[in-house]
Amino acid sequence: MTYKGPFPLFKKKIISILVSQVEFSTPTILPFTTSTSKVSADRSPTPRLLEDHNFFPSLCLSASAGSEYNLLRWPIGCSDFSTRPYSYGDHCVDDFELKCFELAPEDTKIRIPLLHRIMALTKRPLSLVGSPWTSPAWLRVNNRVYGKSKIKGNPGDRYHKAWARYFIRFLDEYAQNNITFWALSSQNEPITALFVSRSDFPCNYFSPQHQRDFIIQDLGPALVAGGYTDIRLMILDDLRCHLPNWADQVVLDDPEPISAFDSEPLSEPSPDSRTGPCSSPTSSLSWGGILNLQLCV
Repeated sequence: MTYKGPFPLFKKKIISILVSQVEFSTPTILPFTTSTSKVSADRSPTPRLLEDHNFFPSLCLSASAGSEYNLLRWPIGCSDFSTRPYSYGDHCVDDFELKCFELAPEDTKIRIPLLHRIMALTKRPLSLVGSPWTSPAWLRVNNRVYGKSKIKGNPGDRYHKAWARYFIRFLDEYAQNNITFWALSSQNEPITALFVSRSDFPCNYFSPQHQRDFIIQDLGPALVAGGYTDIRLMILDDLRCHLPNWADQVVLDDPEPISAFDSEPLSEPSPDSRTGPCSSPTSSLSWGGILNLQLCV
């Protein structure tokens, strides 16, 4: 069977996928799944995608007819692929107790139903990695959900406590829908946020020290208090070229994140082909490894 595009995104190209030919030998593939992938599939002119809601998940996850992915990266809120910028706390200001926290329609109407179909199709346990792009506007210095900015204040204060609590509420809400997470990263592309030129890009800037202190003082304790001690907490989540310096500053300068929260380095492949193998001493530490991301579905 041959599936042919085109998707609207590729106006001059045709994507051909041989559904019956499975050649992946990698035990675990990690695609990046957004609500946009589901919207694109639903808007596709291809009848197969319109008529069979299981075709797209089956193509990615079926052991007999697909690639059998079993590790998915899941945005916490919007991403730069979303059709609009949003968070789960856009209806209130200074809501430090997160009384107005609410999953978005993208979650309840698109992503959660899609994930349930994915879970029904895969035979292997599915591991989810949650990663936030941005936070509620009232938590950010620029008071907008999007644009180059960072969390107000400093680790340990009420803004960072609320931001850590935000992660717990997200996990709680998804757990109510019978969805659990294997791992979290504390921020998508924390250093790349410094270089974003688009004013509508959802991002939060974190330095290595800022991320380390946020994990130690806020996010780690919040996960423990919330009963999520089995979730792996990952650092960096950015281009691989940043990894040696970032990991050295977060881990080697202060080993507390290792002993307290079982942190792991997390990086995305760098678009710079000159980036060589990671030679940082942290790459040989027994507490973790490198998880390469940025396969987009």
